[in-house]
Amino acid sequence: MTRELRLTVRLSPSTITRIKQRAQELGLSSAEYLRALAETDLKIGGHADVLARMTTETVLVSGMMLREWLTFAMGQDHAKSLEDWASGRASGLIQQELRDWGVDP
Repeated sequence: MTRELRLTVRLSPSTITRIKQRAQELGLSSAEYLRALAETDLKIGGHADVLARMTTETVLVSGMMLREWLTFAMGQDHAKSLEDWASGRASGLIQQELRDWGVDP
């Protein structure tokens, strides 16, 4: 018979709120949700890191292809202005996401 181990984890208030919301959506307690996350992460053993790298590479290649297509279709100046707009928008969204996770961008 295995004995349960109780862990104490410190999280930012925004992370706690997100955990509570996600657990409630799934009909679980926060502890049940966190246990499921930990067990899932241990089962996949680093596959999430590989997936993140593959996703990043796919996005970069897609972005380069889109830039070339926009340049051909609309011209260099218009494509550059769209790229600048998208970069600024993405930067703002990423900074907000980091703040939500308790990281100072």
